[in-house]
Amino acid sequence: MRHLAPIALLLVLGAVGYVALTGQQAKRLNNQAVRLISQGQYAEAAAVLERARAAEPKNATVLKNLGWAYDELGQMDKAAEAYQAALAVSPQLSDARMRLQEIESTTKSLGERAAQRIARMKAEGWNDDDATLDRTLKMAEVEANMSNYKQAIILFERALFKNPGDLEIEMRIEALEEKVAKGEL
Repeated sequence: MRHLAPIALLLVLGAVGYVALTGQQAKRLNNQAVRLISQGQYAEAAAVLERARAAEPKNATVLKNLGWAYDELGQMDKAAEAYQAALAVSPQLSDARMRLQEIESTTKSLGERAAQRIARMKAEGWNDDDATLDRTLKMAEVEANMSNYKQAIILFERALFKNPGDLEIEMRIEALEEKVAKGEL
């Protein structure tokens, strides 16, 4: 039995060392991601923060910053999930709580506007076509990239008609409608 004590001690020290290393790795990755966010490289920052989260899943700062990166990317579902996870670890993060409430409010408004848009489309007699959602979204992106905003809006509306719960599509439509309203044809 005495010969097991040194092995147990080594296991405990190894575990402590592992926790310390993963904590340092998460901190280093978080700092790198904050630099990327400050440079506007949100997708890269989100990828780095996902690695930090894998290293230390209960790090509230990493989770909050992950929410920030996804927020900047317009990926509201992922942002909300990250903010919720941060608040589960550290409920006193008032900035995360405030942003989560804003996202929830925006999501509700977007959902209502998307529902109104779909109701209008149904009243106009829209039917689902044979194109896949993925193909429709790709065609819409091509049109948007070519500054054919009105055509892109129609294609994004088709995509929304196919997938009414995807509020990111509604966000894209509204952004394009704003460009059209400003005369950016």
